[in-house]
Amino acid sequence: MNLALPYGSGQLNADVDWGRCLAVLEIADAPELPNLDGAIDHALRSPIGLGEHIFKALHPGDSVAIVVSDSFRKTGAERVLPVLLAGLNAEGIRDEDIRFVFATGTHRA
Repeated sequence: MNLALPYGSGQLNADVDWGRCLAVLEIADAPELPNLDGAIDHALRSPIGLGEHIFKALHPGDSVAIVVSDSFRKTGAERVLPVLLAGLNAEGIRDEDIRFVFATGTHRA
């Protein structure tokens, strides 16, 4: 079985022994959310598996560290961080009490 995998602006081809290929997952198109900031805020305030939203664990004067990926990963941080920071500020966390840690993994420092 020959697979064409998107890679950068092109593609990579891979020959896979069909007996070892369990499935090919296709990514379904999803409509754009009409209010992405509102959806992000809702997700932060209604996290799966927690009884209360993440901001309730914080108190004014607390220090917060936010781990973000480096520039080699497309994570959508540029959309999530403004909503997250606004939520932190609304709970009394000052900007000067927030630090960012860049997770570079095996990439350059």
